[in-house]
Amino acid sequence: LVSGSDVMLRGGTVGGAPEDQQTLVGAVETTLQDAGEALLFLRAGEARRAVAATAMNDRSSRAHTVLVLQLEQCRRGALLIRSRLNLVDLAGSEQLKTSRATGERAAEAIGINASLSVLGKCITALVGGRRH
Repeated sequence: LVSGSDVMLRGGTVGGAPEDQQTLVGAVETTLQDAGEALLFLRAGEARRAVAATAMNDRSSRAHTVLVLQLEQCRRGALLIRSRLNLVDLAGSEQLKTSRATGERAAEAIGINASLSVLGKCITALVGGRRH
């Protein structure tokens, strides 16, 4: 994800996506031709990752990171296979007492923990066959 701004997850009403498909609004989409270009793009996203030192970890992830790869395999101009791979790095849950976070780090930890809780509820709903 190579975006300098906040990215929001929206339902399928954005950009004509199907109802059951989620869209990352504000994310950057780029067409890449080979693995070398993909690595450069990945490194640019890695450089933008929000990390900070805490009592638990010198380079603690302070945000969630998403990389969506949509691959198309073609032979002689004919599309053979279309694949989609979602890679997600979730910022880790932190107990404020253990991490001894204060100020901005404490606020980040509270936000991270809240978003992980919501994600857990979404996964539980999906596993149970309910809408999230």
